[in-house]
This record gives sequence, structure tokens and C-alpha cells, in this order.
Amino acid sequence: MIEKFYQWINSTYSNKEQAQSQPSLYRHVNIIHCILPSGYIYGEQRNITRNAVYRQFIVKPFQSGEEIIVKNYNFDKEKYLGFKNLFNICDDTIFHKLGCDTIFQFDGEKFAGHIYGSECIVNWNGHETYTKNSVILKENEYYVYDKGFSTETHKQIWGSNHKHYRFKKIDNGYLWDGG
Repeated sequence: MIEKFYQWINSTYSNKEQAQSQPSLYRHVNIIHCILPSGYIYGEQRNITRNAVYRQFIVKPFQSGEEIIVKNYNFDKEKYLGFKNLFNICDDTIFHKLGCDTIFQFDGEKFAGHIYGSECIVNWNGHETYTKNSVILKENEYYVYDKGFSTETHKQIWGSNHKHYRFKKIDNGYLWDGG
């Protein structure tokens, strides 16, 4: 099962079709995943209209029984921006973000997952927020719905006010070879 997860996630995804059909609701975004030999996945989300990376991430999936647990990590984002220095990513340079694991179930056609609880804390423009998400990974599609809620008021501070961002695979990605 974990092999299929890696195979499907190892891609560049775009929501161009969704952004063009609903430009007032969704910005045009590409997500690129790069699988490293260690099993870590480095990724960047890019706002295509602004040509700017607005999110970087390092995750690592693990299989636990019938679940895939994707652990999230903190790291020095500037060091890796633009897929640079990826050879430096190791257990000593990244730190597990407690409470931020996304837990997936596989039903034979798709992986569906979300973060459990309210312990995934993110500082968003000076506001302490907790993250809720919903993620669906199919062979050629990737749906993501992230939201951040104030830890004080529990009102939404960031993220989509609509449905999932719907991404379609535009290439098969690659394994980083150290170059």
C-alpha cells in the first residue's frame, strides 16, 4: 500500500482547470512533490499567477497496519526554497511537528485522510491557529482542503471557504538523485 501512495504522490499537480472555471474562488496553484532516497518528500506549492512559492513542506509517509500516516516536519525553509540543498534533509535537520500528522485510509480507489484533533498549531500572520484538513489522493488527482482556526475564538483565520482545491496530475514527478 505504501508503494502505491509514493507512486501516486510523486507528481506535479495543477488546479488550472478549477481556477479558470471559478477564478473568484480558487487561485491557480501547482504542487510539486520530490521524493528523496530517504523516503522524505519535499514539496512546494506555487501561486502561478504571482509566480511565488507560498508553502513548502517536508513529510514522510509510514504504513501502520491499514493506515498511511504522513508525518509533517518543521525545517529551515529558506535553505531548501527552489529545491536547493535537498541532500541536507535528514533526521538531524528537521523536526517532527507534533499533532500535524495526516492519517490516510485506502479504499482500493483512493487514499483519504485528515489531521485528527486540534494540536497542529500554525502561526498565521501573528495569529495562533490550529489546522484542519481533508486530503484525497487518487492515481491522477489530488484534492486538498486546508483551514486554520483561531486557538482563542475557533473562528476560521485562513484557508479555503469553499470546497477542496482539485488538482490534476500534469507529470509523473521524479526521485531526487542528489543533483
